[in-house]
Amino acid sequence: MIGAIIGDMAGCRFENHPHQPGLDPLDFPLFAERASFTDDTVLSFAVCEALMESSGDPERMQEACCRRFKEFARKYPRAGYGRRFREWTFSSDAMPFASFGNGSAMRVSPVGWSFETLEETECMARASALPSHSHPEGIKGACSVAAAIFLARKGKRPEEIRDHIQRAYGYDMERRLSDIGNTGFDSTCQGSVPQAIICASRRQAPKKPSGPPYSCAAMRTRRAPLPDP
Repeated sequence: MIGAIIGDMAGCRFENHPHQPGLDPLDFPLFAERASFTDDTVLSFAVCEALMESSGDPERMQEACCRRFKEFARKYPRAGYGRRFREWTFSSDAMPFASFGNGSAMRVSPVGWSFETLEETECMARASALPSHSHPEGIKGACSVAAAIFLARKGKRPEEIRDHIQRAYGYDMERRLSDIGNTGFDSTCQGSVPQAIICASRRQAPKKPSGPPYSCAAMRTRRAPLPDP
């Protein structure tokens, strides 16, 4: 959760902005001025609540996610939700809509930490996606991120993680970082999830940090619950 929140806050200013040539993607201030959490953090907390309620049952997980997504989004209505999700949130309709946006993947990290088998992890990730991202690509995005987190937890090497994601979900995981560094903004699962996993699994340490130390940022995040809306 701490890593997901830090990533959300550190990356929110890059949303809708293309890659800037000459900018070192590994050396920038961690938290820029006015950095804030977004809908991805809010809904990650909602997934946590649903996990605690569902006790590993995928049907209960889907129902709990549907209820908690609406509850949390209504409490934090200005967090940056997509139009269709916002319309669904403030309606009485509980039927899923077939989104394939990357929101299903952005909120799924708690699932990757919650189970001891890959099968359970992928099953519950699917359940977390279904209330709002029932399109096959939306489900695939959530399952692949949860699987990558699970495999990393279990000590799998980056190439083993990429191999599983490519075999199980059909994403092209052979691309290099230079191949995806300037491909524009794409908020679909298929246009952003494999790129994110490639970047995470091929990461390199920056030459020197220019922002706050990661440990200090994590400590601040650990102490601070979601503020009142």
